[in-house]
Amino acid sequence: MDKLEQRVLELETRYSFLDDLLQKLNEVVAQQQREIEDQGRIARMLQQRISELSEGNTAGAINPIDEKPPHY
Repeated sequence: MDKLEQRVLELETRYSFLDDLLQKLNEVVAQQQREIEDQGRIARMLQQRISELSEGNTAGAINPIDEKPPHY
């Protein structure tokens, strides 16, 4: 095998490895994006729940932050 054929074979091999790596990295990035979106949805739900609980406390109930623990 002459030098040119050997260089082309090496380049094709490197290309194959790089292409495989790129596909794997793309899958990881896509999975991370899904996780970020899920965490954002959870954060919004928690904020809404906290807001609902805060609104419910204004109806004369004691705010848990202001309430003294039982040992005081």
